[in-house]
Amino acid sequence: PIAAALTYEATLEKDEAVLVADFGAGTTDLTVMHLGPSRRGRADRREDVVASSGVYVGGDRFDSAIMKSALLPYFGQGSTYAVSMGSQRMPMPTYISSRLLSWNEMSLIREKTTRELIDTMLKSSDRLPAIQALEDLVMENLGFRLYRAIEQAKVELSTKKTARIDFEEARISIHEVITVEAFEAASAHLIDELEVCTDELMERLPKGLHIDSVFLTGGSSQVPAVQRLFAKKFGKGKLRTADAFTSVVEGLGRAAASSFSE
Repeated sequence: PIAAALTYEATLEKDEAVLVADFGAGTTDLTVMHLGPSRRGRADRREDVVASSGVYVGGDRFDSAIMKSALLPYFGQGSTYAVSMGSQRMPMPTYISSRLLSWNEMSLIREKTTRELIDTMLKSSDRLPAIQALEDLVMENLGFRLYRAIEQAKVELSTKKTARIDFEEARISIHEVITVEAFEAASAHLIDELEVCTDELMERLPKGLHIDSVFLTGGSSQVPAVQRLFAKKFGKGKLRTADAFTSVVEGLGRAAASSFSE
């Protein structure tokens, strides 16, 4: 967030107290800093940092929200299977679905016990195509590609009312329309977590310090519900953005240039 702040600082003509919200893949980092012409170019900016905090709300969790709310049934959620002929039918274990909420955890489904369970479900599932899709997703390492398609839908929902996920690989066939309303309902708990973190940070600020602007950066800063949250708390007129994907890199470059000049 400090690197991102330096990018915003380059545009300032007067000093400001700024809340910088940097949305990464795994976390959102919040920092309140003093920025402006009188401080620009300093190699050591530690004294300018008023308070900082963070929360495990990032792009990956917004993607997982789409997976959980819309796509898990394609991979057997809600299906049943029989352990043996004539035995009572059992629901697919929830721990399998939970592993699908992060593409880099899908490999854990390959462990021996779960692999044997999938083999059993393939023989007796009431939704065989979904279990076949599950097997291919995991055994053919298709999780990363699927999450790229989910991410693309999330990006589209930043500017459109609907987005469509089309994913055809192996025995997986997904054609799902996601509405912005459904996405926001599925990710509402993430906005709540972000709001709690922001409120706690504001409570730690020195008495009398007022936020002049809010600089949002990182991919998930483009999510409309995120922008509405900060607009509600600080006013829409205080929101500032730059290139969501390059502001941190630009800020690191500015910091390096400042250090080199000294």
